[in-house]
Parts: sequence; structure tokens; C-alpha cells
Amino acid sequence: MRDDLLIMKAHYFFLFAALGPILPFLSVIGKQLGISEIVMGSVFTILPIFYFLGKIFYGYIVDYFVQQRTFIFTFAVALMGVSYLSIYFVPHTPLQKKHFTDNVTCSSLIFCDLHRHDSPNWTVNQICDLTCPNGPREEGIELRLLPEYCKKIENVSMECNVSQVDCKLNCKFSDPITYAPPELLFKTSQFWIFIALLSMGSIGFNVVNSATDAICFNILGEGNEDQYGSQRLWGTVGYGITAFFAGYLIDYVSKETTSKNNTPAFVLLMFFISLDIIVCSRLKFPPIPNSQKIAKEAYQILRKPHVLIFTFFCLIIGMCDGFLVYYLFWFLEDVANEIKLFHRIRLIEGITILVQSFGGELIVFPYSGKIAQKIGYDTSLSLCFMFFAVRLIALSFIPTPWWALPIEAVLHGFTYALSYATIVGYVNRISTPKIQGTMQGIVSGVYDGIGYALGGFFGGTLSSMYSLRETFRIFGTVAFTAGILYYLLHILYIHKKVHLEGGVVYVVPEDSSKAVTPSES
Repeated sequence: MRDDLLIMKAHYFFLFAALGPILPFLSVIGKQLGISEIVMGSVFTILPIFYFLGKIFYGYIVDYFVQQRTFIFTFAVALMGVSYLSIYFVPHTPLQKKHFTDNVTCSSLIFCDLHRHDSPNWTVNQICDLTCPNGPREEGIELRLLPEYCKKIENVSMECNVSQVDCKLNCKFSDPITYAPPELLFKTSQFWIFIALLSMGSIGFNVVNSATDAICFNILGEGNEDQYGSQRLWGTVGYGITAFFAGYLIDYVSKETTSKNNTPAFVLLMFFISLDIIVCSRLKFPPIPNSQKIAKEAYQILRKPHVLIFTFFCLIIGMCDGFLVYYLFWFLEDVANEIKLFHRIRLIEGITILVQSFGGELIVFPYSGKIAQKIGYDTSLSLCFMFFAVRLIALSFIPTPWWALPIEAVLHGFTYALSYATIVGYVNRISTPKIQGTMQGIVSGVYDGIGYALGGFFGGTLSSMYSLRETFRIFGTVAFTAGILYYLLHILYIHKKVHLEGGVVYVVPEDSSKAVTPSES
């Protein structure tokens, strides 16, 4: 085995092994700190914009300090690790329990026993017990007084003055997670420290992830792009293993408490990020071409209609993926609360990552490049939308978090792994070698930058208006519609075109992956 590819595999493994215990749990860690879904949704909307800017800034720095590229990349990895690790030391925000007094409908009510009084003038002091056997709650309890039930009885007028009725409501359930009210939350240093650390860590990860893919393609060399999945799958292995053990250990040390002790996750992060920093110092970095030529050639490619269309649909598929990244575990915890399974939720979440990695990505990643090349990148992207639609809608019907496991085992690989390989493979094929890194950064910035931002924004907004179940169905419908629309554009427009761009002729036949020089056309 080539030494440079061995180092590449080790970097992928240690990097994602460090992130496995933290990355999928960021939203629920924020939830445990007292941050509500609408606030987290707003944060996840803004952050990806900085991912994109961070990639541009990183590109400028490594272009200017060419001899220090190894140090700069290693520093980015270290900064990401330290930022995520520091979240462990953020204290909880001041919490205030929600008062559940609005907007809940009971399936049935046991009404109080009203006594009959024959006197024409009678004051009744009646205590009524209303029992609400509703089962799982949605948001709270509603108590309404119905004056329309005050009617004439045997031609004797009965006055019902609602203002004289005293109502007391006793809620006998408790929410295991409490939230700080926004007006208090935004005034706390804890909140802003958490946001700052989350931002630095997430920006660092996105910069490192994009740069790593560019390095990987450079090491593989021209003509070996389909081997990308075989390198990237080692990240999947590390991610799945550590996420599972983190989930198990968190539940083990937390016992039956409703507040999770996340110490094991941060210990794993510290251990594996330290190993990755050592590996990063030995990575081979691609040469940096002239920045002015990069900008000019990238613009010439991006202005082509078929590239613009593909990039726009990358944004939509990134929105669907971002929604799942940010809200899948939030949804699973809500379902666990409904059926009193919260004490096992971190274990379930860890197993979910495990089956995503070994049941999905590990199987699909090695063949994803070949699949995309065989059926064509455009057809592959349309197919990914269909898999996203099935996955999202299927998840919306689960009665218990355990049911998410087979869904994720089967469909995660054909959504995330195949779509990611399709996007990076497409961009690599339409780009000349000296601007592949830049093009990967731009399109991945649209995918996991703007796309994730929209996923976080619409996920938070819709889940505050509707339930998360309904939000999953809405996103599933969007994915299905986008898949149909892109396939129609492919067969009616893109499939019939041959585009000349930047010295490379991009041909879109049945195998839309083929790139040839002008002399070959």
C-alpha cells in the first residue's frame, strides 16, 4: 500500500473518530444547556454562512503562506478540536420551567358532578376535577370554560358569569428538558460562550473537511477519482465506532437521570484529535496555483447553465441533509420522551450512528464513485433525492426511536454517501486540475454551507409552527419534488448538451461523468 494513501486513511479515521462523539450530538447538547429548538435553528441558519467565508479565508491564507501550509492545516485541526472540547466547560444557562397552560387538546375529559338545585336563586360553590388522559403531550394543556352550556332550564333564566369562576390547573407531568426564555438566554455569558465555541469548531471542521477532500484527490491523481470512496470510508469507520461507544458510555454514567453526563464524549474527542494532529503533520499537500487564474477559470465554469442548475440542486439536497444532521436526534429524543425511553436515548443515538456508518456508508462509499459514473452524475443526484424523500417520510412515522435504526441502516448510505460522492465527483470532472480545490470549496460551500443554513432555518421555523413529525414529511415532499424536477431537466435539457468550458469539454451522455479534451471530441 502506498504510504501517502495510508496516511490519508489514518487522517480520515482519526479526524472522524474525534468528531463521532460530538458532531451528531451538538444540537441536543445545546438543548441540554437550555437552548430551545427555534434558537438552535437560528444559530444553525447563520453558522453555515461563516463556513463558506471560512473556506475562502483559509484558501487565501494557504495561498499567501505557501511554505507554512502544513502548519496552517494542522492548526485548523487543533483549533477545531480545542473549540469543541471547550464546550464541555460551558455551564448551564439559568433555566425556567415551561408553564404548560396553552394549546393542548385532551382526547377525553371526565367532567365534574354538577348537583341540581331547585331554588330560583342559588349560589353554587362547585369544585370540578377535569382529568386529561391524553397520553403523550404535544405542548401543554388547554382549559376552556364554555359559557354556551349555560342555557335556560324550564323557562327559568340561569345567569352564568364566567368572570366569577376561579380556575386552578395542576399539571402532573414534568418535562425532562427545560429551556431558558430567550429574553434571559441572550443576556447570559454562557449562551454566547457556547455559540462562540460552536462557531469556531464548526467552521474549523468544514474548512478541514473540504481541504482534506482536495488533498485526497490530489494524492489519488487524475484517473483515480473513483477510489475516493475507498479512502473516505475510513472516516466512516472511525465516526461510527466512537459515536456508538460515546452513546453507550454517556447513558451508562448518566444512569436514570434526565440530564446527560457527556464527559465520555469529550474524552474520546481529546484522545483522537491528538492522534490526528500528529498524522496531519505528514500529509501531502497539493500545489497552490496563481489565485487570479483560479478565480477566472472558476467563474468560467460556474457561469455555465448546467453547472448552475447542478449547484442549485446541491443546495436543495444540502438543505435536506442539513435538516437531518441538526434535527434527527432532536426528533428521536422527543419520541423517546413520549414513550418514557429517555434514559436510553444516548445509546440509541450511538447505535444510530453505528448503523449509519457500517450499515450504510461503509457499504455504499466504496462503490459510490462507480455508481455515479455508471448511471451518470445527473441521474445519480436525482436518485439521491428519491432516497432522501423515502428516508424523511419513513422517519416521520416511527413510534419508537428503535425503529429509526433499520431506516438509517438502509437509507443513510444512499442519501449522504452517494450524494456526497456524486457532488465531489461531478465537480472534479468539470474542473481542470489546478482549480479542483477551489471548485470543491465553492460547491461544497453551497451544499453544506447555504444548504445546511436553509435546513437549519426551515427546520427550526417549521418545527416551531408544526410538530417535528410534520416537518419531516414536509422535507420529504420537497426532496421528492426536487428529484422529479431535476430528472426532467436532465432528460429534456442537460442530457442533450455538450458544453465547452475552460479547456475541458463536458459531455453529458448516458455516462455524464466523462470529461474529454477538445481534440477527443
